[in-house]
Amino acid sequence: MALDDNALITLAEAKDYIFGDQDSSIPDPIVEMLINSVSTRFESRCRREFKSATDATLYLDGNGEKELSLPRSPVTSIASVTEDDTVLTEGDDEDYRLYTSNNDAYLYRIGTTWMKGAKKILLTTFLAGFVTVPADLKLACMEQTAFEYQKHQKREWGETSRSFEGGSVSLTSDGLLQSVEDVLQHYEYMT
Repeated sequence: MALDDNALITLAEAKDYIFGDQDSSIPDPIVEMLINSVSTRFESRCRREFKSATDATLYLDGNGEKELSLPRSPVTSIASVTEDDTVLTEGDDEDYRLYTSNNDAYLYRIGTTWMKGAKKILLTTFLAGFVTVPADLKLACMEQTAFEYQKHQKREWGETSRSFEGGSVSLTSDGLLQSVEDVLQHYEYMT
């Protein structure tokens, strides 16, 4: 097994977080599987891909409105935007503006609306996602991966909470730690 392209942390980061200076005898494929699973669960929970990726061409359906939502954020660059074979120019006094944040991205049509219809808008070299995974998201992935590893070691699947001397751990309905859920709420994709 190897880490998937969407893995939010490295094997070394996970092992250091889980085991610290202890010599781990756990096989790497198990930790890699947990990292992959947690990273995919985070993407599913937030309805988005986190890591930066490029689409050579991306067709969007025109919605007939001023704002056209983009499928990923933050957007780093778009080489060109074409609407029904007409190349558009970005700028305040031009055809459109790109608006992007950590949680959403859209193209705003200036002076008119986006043409309505299937695959009317073509984006070329569309680069979006986090080039560097934010620290709070990495930490959440390490925490959840360590928790999943503990469940694996103790065979405690299906628990929703646990009390122990000095504290307790609560899980959300999909098995995420509450501290992790709190972080993921900040990364839910808005569009």
